[in-house]
Amino acid sequence: MLTAHKPSIWSNICSDLSAMPEMFSSSHLHYAELSISHSADLVAQSPAQWQKFRQECEDLGLYFRQGHLRNQIDIATCDRQKSQEILELLYRWLEMYETLGITAGVIHPGGWDALYQGVETARMQAARAELLGKLASFTASMQVTVCLENIPDTAPDYASLQEMLDQAPAGSRLGVCLDTGHLNLTTADPGNFIRQAGPKLLALHLNDNCGAQDRPRDAQGYWYPDDLHLLPYWGKRAVNWKEVFTALQEVNYQGLLNFEIPGAVGGASPAIRRATCRWVPELTAALLEL
Repeated sequence: MLTAHKPSIWSNICSDLSAMPEMFSSSHLHYAELSISHSADLVAQSPAQWQKFRQECEDLGLYFRQGHLRNQIDIATCDRQKSQEILELLYRWLEMYETLGITAGVIHPGGWDALYQGVETARMQAARAELLGKLASFTASMQVTVCLENIPDTAPDYASLQEMLDQAPAGSRLGVCLDTGHLNLTTADPGNFIRQAGPKLLALHLNDNCGAQDRPRDAQGYWYPDDLHLLPYWGKRAVNWKEVFTALQEVNYQGLLNFEIPGAVGGASPAIRRATCRWVPELTAALLEL
């Protein structure tokens, strides 16, 4: 059994930021990943407001240990101006995460310019490595660690993420986030991923889907329509959940057991979303016993 396991859910299960802390507290759920949209709402506020928000949440027994950094950016872009703009944006988000007590800031690894626009791969890899080095330098004195998330097209397995980490400057403190649904759209094995990552695995996006469907690759990527973000066992060709939780226990994973499941609740009412929050600890306990 994992020591002091921490059931968690992504905060946007309650889209209203002001109502979210009370909903979690009343559901007896004590941990959450701060979602992209909630992060975007908060980052526009002042550091004093960040501290106030943290205190209000902690007074209710709610703690954020993961946060999802901005998406729809490419940290591997070779455009120097875009890269600088991305850095400045991420510095602000990471400063906020540090204030909120978040220790794992999850980010997609990018690389889409090379994949879809024909940019030379080596240039893209060098650009990503440089940016990751700057992020690691920025957070060197902080508790928050930048964590690369696996993505089916540019980071389909642990080896591809490890290569990205290895290309960053020596001594860069960086981690990994496993998205089980993303991995289920590839041929990679979740147990192998977890065991290879070991102590570098600092965050989880637990979700399910029906596996990759046959479809042509296009400018949007082949995997986006298949990335359903369902609850465990809700899809055909589901994630091997027994292997996931066996491996997590083998490596003594210490982070949040965090469910990122927008596809499971869709247009559900607040009452159903609240009931889902209440169910997460029971679901987590059952998965740990597989």
